[in-house]
Amino acid sequence: MGARRAARSRDDPNLPLTSTSSTTRVDVEVDPCGANGFFLDVVITGHIDVVCACCGEVYAHALDDDDEEEESNFGFLAWLDPNAEVVTSSGDHEVFPFPRSVEELDLTPIIADTIDFGLPSELSCAPCRVDEPESWSCDPA
Repeated sequence: MGARRAARSRDDPNLPLTSTSSTTRVDVEVDPCGANGFFLDVVITGHIDVVCACCGEVYAHALDDDDEEEESNFGFLAWLDPNAEVVTSSGDHEVFPFPRSVEELDLTPIIADTIDFGLPSELSCAPCRVDEPESWSCDPA
């Protein structure tokens, strides 16, 4: 899984509870599809509290700070399908059952998974990154 997020959970109750008061924003564009379905384009931006792999301090990591990539790693496409019976994938879309009798769908689990899978396995805070070399060489100095 990705970097250690700074939140106490069932999986790791030993994570610190300190916080930087990070704010994460989820923008969802909804487009109707057919009589009762919908396409969702979800983009997650902002910051999330993570634990530095070097010093163990909690810091706010930007989810949208990579200017080199045109697309964010933190987002997903979903299809709310009235005819689906189980969660599946179809092309670039996650397919969620969305029968006519349902009025809402909780996207929290897939948003959390998207963040977890989009983070590198280890993250370091700015002070610790200063000490890391920018390039490595096998040549003798």
